[in-house]
Amino acid sequence: METSGVTPRGAVAAPELAAVFEREGPFVTVYLATEAAIENASGQSFDAYMRENIWLPAGMRDTRMDDVRSLVPNRVRGYDLADGEIKNAPFIDVSSRFGGGGATGTVPDLLRWARAAFAGKIVSPKWIDEMLRPFTSKSGRFTGLGEKDEAFSWLDRALAVRDAHLGLVGAEPAFDPLRSDARFAALLRRLNLMP
Repeated sequence: METSGVTPRGAVAAPELAAVFEREGPFVTVYLATEAAIENASGQSFDAYMRENIWLPAGMRDTRMDDVRSLVPNRVRGYDLADGEIKNAPFIDVSSRFGGGGATGTVPDLLRWARAAFAGKIVSPKWIDEMLRPFTSKSGRFTGLGEKDEAFSWLDRALAVRDAHLGLVGAEPAFDPLRSDARFAALLRRLNLMP
């Protein structure tokens, strides 16, 4: 990939980009190109651009580009569902592809992002609609909002591992569509958040 002026941390030359494409698929390549485009258009590092234009306007004070070697306060590992059990996810170093998800943050920051996005502070309503548009994946799985059974399945899994962030469920507006379901009241009782 050729860039003029600013060279992103994760940018690679065209032959290397082709190798990444072959090894990891087109999405990683698109993320690298997006990162380079943002840096070239803004004249800022990708990290600085994200912090100034996305994270801080959304109130996301604990989000940053991931550095797998530095000590990050309150960093947690990801989880994966393997063989029907929740297990630690395998380690993936994404520091060479910040545009493709190389950020780390907190659950409250993710909630802040959602609130800011839906309030139109960091992205237009047109893109929110596009982001939420249901589709069928290549594997044939329908994805979209309104899958209450799936939502409760994940909430039950979070409860099983005693996820500390479940305390936010009672007040978080993102859970409003679930409140009319009897399972939500039962979940709140199990969390001692409802009399």
